[in-house]
Amino acid sequence: MCKSFGKFKEAVIESKEERVAIVMHDNPDPDSIASALGLERILKTWNSDIKCSFLYSGEISHSQNKTMVNVLNIRLVNMAEIEDIKEEFDIFITVDVLPERCLDKDIDVLMSIDHHRADTKRSTFTDIRPVGATSSIIWEHMQNEGIKLKKSDEQDAVIATALLWVLRQIPQTLLPIISQT
Repeated sequence: MCKSFGKFKEAVIESKEERVAIVMHDNPDPDSIASALGLERILKTWNSDIKCSFLYSGEISHSQNKTMVNVLNIRLVNMAEIEDIKEEFDIFITVDVLPERCLDKDIDVLMSIDHHRADTKRSTFTDIRPVGATSSIIWEHMQNEGIKLKKSDEQDAVIATALLWVLRQIPQTLLPIISQT
């Protein structure tokens, strides 16, 4: 478990800010997208008034990525469509990417969650671990927060489907989850 995640939670709750940008890497793949969806679920558990936008650069290009976005009806926003990103959002969080690769240097990032071996000095909090996918880190945090996805909830069904989509593609993603049981 990431020790800074509790401090991240406190910072989100104490800030009372509601406009959150969850930034994914260029040309986001299912892991990025599922991670963003799962993180939104965590944030809304802490503060139901939070409004998250899923941001990316580049394009949704591979057929599997387009299919996931279209079938699950996920709204992603290309950063090129945003006139002044710093005015639009109060909190910036990166998933499956570090700030150095996706945001201008003058943007403060509250949290970065990633599975790629790297380090960043641009995030107040980080959870960077060499696991199969960022989605497995997000899933662990959901479990630690006691979040139970409900079949009857449409958004929960989308999150569960997206996470399973990643697990199906990257079997080693299950390893950190299985090792804890």
